[in-house]
Amino acid sequence: MRAADKGLKKSSATKIHGQGEIEFFHRDGYTNLSHLYQRDPVRILFPDFPADEIKQGIIVTTSGGMVGGDKISLDLTFGERTSAMVMPQAAEKIYGSSRYDSVINVDLKAKSMAWAEYLPQETILFDGARLNRTTRIEATADAKILAGEIIVFGRQGSGETFTTGFLRDAWEVRRDQKLIWADTLLLKNNVSKVINHPACFDGASVVGTVILICDDIDSYIGEVQGILSNTFTTVRTGASLINGVLVARFIGKDALNLRKSFSLLWRSLRHSVASLPKTMPRLWQI
Repeated sequence: MRAADKGLKKSSATKIHGQGEIEFFHRDGYTNLSHLYQRDPVRILFPDFPADEIKQGIIVTTSGGMVGGDKISLDLTFGERTSAMVMPQAAEKIYGSSRYDSVINVDLKAKSMAWAEYLPQETILFDGARLNRTTRIEATADAKILAGEIIVFGRQGSGETFTTGFLRDAWEVRRDQKLIWADTLLLKNNVSKVINHPACFDGASVVGTVILICDDIDSYIGEVQGILSNTFTTVRTGASLINGVLVARFIGKDALNLRKSFSLLWRSLRHSVASLPKTMPRLWQI
């Protein structure tokens, strides 16, 4: 068993900096891989996919999780007219740390007429975890992007909550090099008080975000609000348009129900916006 699995802290001498770079390009009607770089503990796999589906890139973190001082950088480029999905193989575990932050940087670029899906699995914050994550998206005017994130406060199955630690989860979205949306969730000091306060998270154990970027964004807000109004009663949801970005929020006390609600919206949007099957990849079901 790894030291991190026992709840011990990793020393500065064992910090890791994993890196993954993917670039897709379009040729003869197909999306192909033009660039791939990977550095431990990041590995990128390209499994077979159904004939009616798009190319998939799977991010694997072979270290089994992250602790203070670890860093992962992902650079994802979707070239002109490409259609692809990138997602992690499994939930990302962030272990406790008394000093250093775990750092995740995601840079996603979508070029003209591209369809880019960045589908998350859960990020699980162990008690005492410290995570600083920034997701940057750059899109041309006619690119389409569906992206999201799910954060779980503590290990629910073990009865653990996220009472102490640090979380900075930031998004930056640019369209034709102009910043159109920025959002940051910041939790530090009295984390449990903020999570349990009725005006904040009201005791929620999991939160999620889905963002959609496309030219005719106004035509999808009604669909999204209709889907969210029929989700589980244990999951609170909302959606709005902000400067050309459709943002849907999820908050709940049951991670499984939130995951199901998240999946329902995701499947509907990829079908409505990109005419793709109203399904999730096989890894999502495991």
